[in-house]
Amino acid sequence: MSVAGGNATADEKKPGYCEDSTDSDNDTERKRLLRRISTSKCVGRLPVVKEGYLMKQTRSFQRWQRRYFRLRGRTLYYAKEKDIKIGEARG
Repeated sequence: MSVAGGNATADEKKPGYCEDSTDSDNDTERKRLLRRISTSKCVGRLPVVKEGYLMKQTRSFQRWQRRYFRLRGRTLYYAKEKDIKIGEARG
């Protein structure tokens, strides 16, 4: 909020406070970051924190599908089967 004189408060001056960003901006940033991570050679060297089969809902939320999930670093990957390369996994 601005004070009566049109001056911004201290909180409004902080980066990230009430920023106007569109979904397309966030989408573009996310894609750029994922591309950079996926092409990085260090992804394969990150330790696997957890992995195993879980049930995932379909897009229509009417069915459940068994998928193999792997948490590596701060990224969650999933695929239909356990034996899949990171580059081919979704996440």
